[in-house]
Amino acid sequence: MTLKKIILLLGFLFFMTPAAFAGESVSFDNYLKAFDYQERSNMKIGIPEMLQLYKQDRSRLLIFVSGKSIRPIVSVS
Repeated sequence: MTLKKIILLLGFLFFMTPAAFAGESVSFDNYLKAFDYQERSNMKIGIPEMLQLYKQDRSRLLIFVSGKSIRPIVSVS
């Protein structure tokens, strides 16, 4: 996911999500209820894209180890 896509996604989340709750106040609970698989998958980055950003020195790969699980996290600069 390019930096432009990330910025567009964040802009969409901050400005368009409240429109889904036009008749009611937006709470964190309501936001989480409306958070669907498509929105979640849009926030993820694929391995080919991550490697490209890493080679360009535009991202960092962070690995979190907790108990028996290992979670890689990509930080885009």
